[in-house]
Amino acid sequence: DTNLSYRWSGSGYVEISPSIALGETSSTAARGDRGKIAYDHSQATGNAHGMTKADIGLGNVDNTSDANKPVSTAQRAALDLKVDKVAGKGLSTNDFTTAEKNKLSGIETEANKTTIDATLSVSGNAADAKKTGDKFTTLESETALFRELINGIGAPVYRTASGNPAAFDDGAAANLKNVTVAITPTQTGSGDPSPSNVRPFAGYDSVKILRYERNLSPESSVTFTGTPASPGAGYFQMNLLRPLSAGTYTLSADLSTDYEGVVSLIANRLNGSNMILDITATERGYVTRTFSSNSSNPIIRITFYMANSYNNTRLNSGSWSNIQLESGDAATEYQPNALYTIPLTDGTGPLTVYGGILNVTAGELTVTHGHIASYDGAESVPDGWMSSTGELSAGAEIVYPLAQPVTYSLTPVQIAAFPGSNRVISNAGSVAVTYQADTALTLEALTNAILSLGGNIT
Repeated sequence: DTNLSYRWSGSGYVEISPSIALGETSSTAARGDRGKIAYDHSQATGNAHGMTKADIGLGNVDNTSDANKPVSTAQRAALDLKVDKVAGKGLSTNDFTTAEKNKLSGIETEANKTTIDATLSVSGNAADAKKTGDKFTTLESETALFRELINGIGAPVYRTASGNPAAFDDGAAANLKNVTVAITPTQTGSGDPSPSNVRPFAGYDSVKILRYERNLSPESSVTFTGTPASPGAGYFQMNLLRPLSAGTYTLSADLSTDYEGVVSLIANRLNGSNMILDITATERGYVTRTFSSNSSNPIIRITFYMANSYNNTRLNSGSWSNIQLESGDAATEYQPNALYTIPLTDGTGPLTVYGGILNVTAGELTVTHGHIASYDGAESVPDGWMSSTGELSAGAEIVYPLAQPVTYSLTPVQIAAFPGSNRVISNAGSVAVTYQADTALTLEALTNAILSLGGNIT
């Protein structure tokens, strides 16, 4: 037995393949019975070897459907922190903080949004306010002052106002704590300065301040004696501290004279076209005249006569008293005002100022601008200069900012305020005041505002 296979060639047996023999190596052929056993095993189903999940390292695996698979401990802990979805309610991507929750919790029951009429005013100023039930809140300056009053009962409360005029309506009958005037470089005439339209500068050797409520007249009376010592050659010019803004004005006064003819008043405009306001021979005692001012050619003075304006050298005796100039087309009861004149000096003599800051109540003048009466064409002038001809040319009048302002001491002046409404105006520039507020007026205004909104005062 050679384990070889042969075939009959017709004449004898021939070895089929001398290199193939039965065996279990790569160079031998397998036994047929064993091949059948392997084939039968490959066709078997089920666990032919009886293996377990532990045999292949899957001892912790359960044969569980997707629907019944449990979550891990870590997943469960994370899911326990979620917010449950409630039907009809959505979740926002915005954080809702504790502070916001507390704010919402502070809104009272039945609170609602209330729209306030924009025309509602407190002390003449539009108030931004809201009301909830019987509680009232206003967001304007009156509230700030009210808090000051509550926090400091008995202590004066001061407020500020500025402009020309500086206006306030809640003043106490006390001296103004502080009054300052910004003396502004001022040119006479109108239009742009040029060599053909020379506009000289008006320097100030004194500053006038008028404190009033509605009476703009800087003079309370004018008297004519009938002699050359009268205020003028038959007339008196009352210069207003500031040109009248556009509008209608009424002048009223008591006229007393033995002169039996026409007596004239003239409202003088900046650029001419004056208005003659004659008083007839039968008008004596209380007289009024109404006139207008405009922005392009405003009224700058009132001229009083004691005769007809065409006969202004006639020296008749008489007086204009209780003079009142006010805005509007009707005269009201005469109200005195107060005119203060503050001389400007350098300590040795009068000083003409073309720009600076005057602290009236502190008695301090700070000069901020210099002046050249006639420029020689070669002087060095700092930037910011102003010229009477609009040019830095020889012969021009120049006003320029000083590199180092100069301060002078003056006599302090106390200015008293009216109780209630006040206006403070200056002939030299914008005014800034610090005044004592009248607590009673402020509380009254707040009370009226609360009541007007339907609030309760308890």
